[in-house]
Amino acid sequence: MSSKEFKVNEYITLKLEEGITNIYVKSRLFNQCKFLLLEIPVKNITELHDIESIDEAAERLDISLEGIDKQEIDIPPETEFWGHCSNIQVWTENKYDSRLLHRNLAFPLLNALANAGDPIAKHAFKEEIQKRFDSGHPTVIEFLKAECYIDYLDIEFRGVMIPVREAEALKNIEREIDVEFVYKRSIQIYEANEKINFYNQRNSAMFSTKNKHVDTIALVDSNYCEGCEKEKLFMMRKMLKANKPYFEYDFQPGEEEICVKCGIRIFPTELHNFQFLKKLIIFSNDFFRNNIITPLIRHLTSLEELYLHGCGSASIIEDISYLQNLTTLIINNYPLRTISPSIQRLKSLQILDLENTYLKVFPDSITNLKSLKTLYIGRNTSPTLPDSIKNQKNLQVKFSTY
Repeated sequence: MSSKEFKVNEYITLKLEEGITNIYVKSRLFNQCKFLLLEIPVKNITELHDIESIDEAAERLDISLEGIDKQEIDIPPETEFWGHCSNIQVWTENKYDSRLLHRNLAFPLLNALANAGDPIAKHAFKEEIQKRFDSGHPTVIEFLKAECYIDYLDIEFRGVMIPVREAEALKNIEREIDVEFVYKRSIQIYEANEKINFYNQRNSAMFSTKNKHVDTIALVDSNYCEGCEKEKLFMMRKMLKANKPYFEYDFQPGEEEICVKCGIRIFPTELHNFQFLKKLIIFSNDFFRNNIITPLIRHLTSLEELYLHGCGSASIIEDISYLQNLTTLIINNYPLRTISPSIQRLKSLQILDLENTYLKVFPDSITNLKSLKTLYIGRNTSPTLPDSIKNQKNLQVKFSTY
């Protein structure tokens, strides 16, 4: 039995229980960090001309009951209880104005009230997120992003509605690698068991959506130029020279210079902001350029289909092995040479396409891919498959996708 109880409205009740102030939303305990901000009466917050919110006041005055290395102030539990009651009552009287409570309490509590059916909270929730995001206060904006509240907001980007966080990420990628996204209703990697040929989609950055979230991103040959054709020719001649010493060709001065103006040269760091990303296609226009794919790719845990053409990294298979939902993996035109045994972690993998990756031997661990249905190994140097792969009756081994 609580010693004190204060009912703010039909949705919120505060109770002092064993010296601790607890908040209940529709009789359910709301377990969230809460503290009193001292010497800043919430009723008078609007009288502080240059302070817009409790959050700003907390940073400006740095006086609270929360944090490390703060001066400890002994407040009787009952005094603290009535302080919380007063603050939350004023908050509700002002239609859940998030400026009147600390962000760590205001937004989680407002979300809980909206989910509990409070009509005022339902109306105010997105409105408060938008208002505080537009305020430009960096600490509050960072909080809204970190706690994914920004995802509740939808804005128009290239004619479709997507969360603010995802639209911002697309814009940042555009700036980062100098592309311009176009919206496609659907972007397929395989269609009718045939791999889509992206050669005719140069200078394209595409995205598609599902349930208002970006689910596919394709980055195809950014800013392809004639110099890249020269690079292609040079690399082909270089490979011929290496494999066939009798190949007669004298390289011309300057011919070995690699184009530095185009192509996707860095892995877009903003990709981690797409929590619902299912397909990723990176199609670089150069030949065997290293270090485009970084360990950051392992954080895209929702990925189901991945297509990497002409780009990779030394640890590419190890990093990809963290993508447990992957059903389709295509790595083409990159000198993979060997496959890490960690590939066996991809228990959901159904299509594995490793054309032109300089493979000679496939490890026995590939037979542990029990869901694998199709394996493409074309244009490699007489690759050797493990004998045990013959026991996989449902597996088709194909030597070309073209």
